[in-house]
Amino acid sequence: MPAGYTLTMMAWGLLQFPEGYTLEQAAAAKQTLRRGADYLMRCNLNLDDPLNPVFVAQLGDPDQYVSSELPGYSPESAGRVWTGARQDEALTGSSARRAWLMVRENPGADLLSSECAQSLTSTSLTSAYLLVPADTWLRLCSPADVAAALAAASMALRAEDQEWSSLALRHARYLYAFATSQPLQPRSYCATIPCTASIAVQQQVTALPIAPEVSEEPRCYWADWGTRACRAAYTTAECNDLRLHSTDVYINRQGCCDVFAASKVWAGTHTGAQGVCALPANQTTCYVPDAIQRTCYQQEVDLVTGLGCNGVGLEIFSSALSCCTYLSSRGVVGTTGGQSNYGSGLCSRLGVDPGFKKCYVPSITNGTCLALSGSACLQFGAETSFDQPLGCCNRLMTLMAGAISG
Repeated sequence: MPAGYTLTMMAWGLLQFPEGYTLEQAAAAKQTLRRGADYLMRCNLNLDDPLNPVFVAQLGDPDQYVSSELPGYSPESAGRVWTGARQDEALTGSSARRAWLMVRENPGADLLSSECAQSLTSTSLTSAYLLVPADTWLRLCSPADVAAALAAASMALRAEDQEWSSLALRHARYLYAFATSQPLQPRSYCATIPCTASIAVQQQVTALPIAPEVSEEPRCYWADWGTRACRAAYTTAECNDLRLHSTDVYINRQGCCDVFAASKVWAGTHTGAQGVCALPANQTTCYVPDAIQRTCYQQEVDLVTGLGCNGVGLEIFSSALSCCTYLSSRGVVGTTGGQSNYGSGLCSRLGVDPGFKKCYVPSITNGTCLALSGSACLQFGAETSFDQPLGCCNRLMTLMAGAISG
């Protein structure tokens, strides 16, 4: 556990405070971090078989490591093994060090994983390694554990060796799944392996980001080129930290939107913008057209992550009517000119005509047309809903004739 905690903190330092290291110091820290992570990965003996995990959790019995202040105490004469034979042949003693293994029956939740490990090994890491702020996962990682150490090392060394980083993250996910395989009754590794500390797992909970104190309005916006989105920060400290690593940090949203517009990353879209940059101030709801379903879908922008209302090739609109009108301009649906022109959902007549409050739907089972109102009409498209009873009855007769002949 101390080794896992130490490696996690080393990785955190490299990630959060890179300016605190000289080139030589950073190289030495990364070498040490990789060496320690390699050791932990070598302890994971069965990576390719998730059904039969085996992890070398401890070498030697702590009772054989306890020193004595009594005069004349000799570890060698007492048969106590302190170090490996290659390190000090004089202290090999009379017995070999015993290896303690973790298997499926005794996973040891505290040694292998913690709430921190879940944050660090989440699937979000595949695109943006860390969505939780670094100071958050520092507080979550107080228990030293192997999964968190390997995930953190994977993050810190990804730029140097992506293949190694992927392997470390694979080990981290494997070990986290192994450790949490008994979610209802998690046990400390001390239940089956001799420990020097008394540890009892009281409860295992899912990690949640610690919410920082934020203002109601964003303090700054910054350009995330990975997702091509403007993201918001709500604390002065976070904005200052962003400015240390990026020049694309702005006090207002427009400044961030302008830098994307100048880069022409949205030049191929109809509206020429995505995310919050496609919406009016104080609006986070957008509408995305779907030509196949002949409708528009509502999405929300998350200002913190920048996700939502953006993506390669997506058209983003600020209202359902403008979105449906765009589909109309492409010949997909019509907002006027009769029932057959309307789409479905938000682009049905109910969605684009404020005066339309009722629809009629043919029902073969009931042998009649059902009169529906309000949102109940949204689930039916132009082929199955009508604004007049006569049109619905004509359609019903056609459907019933087909059912009889079939």
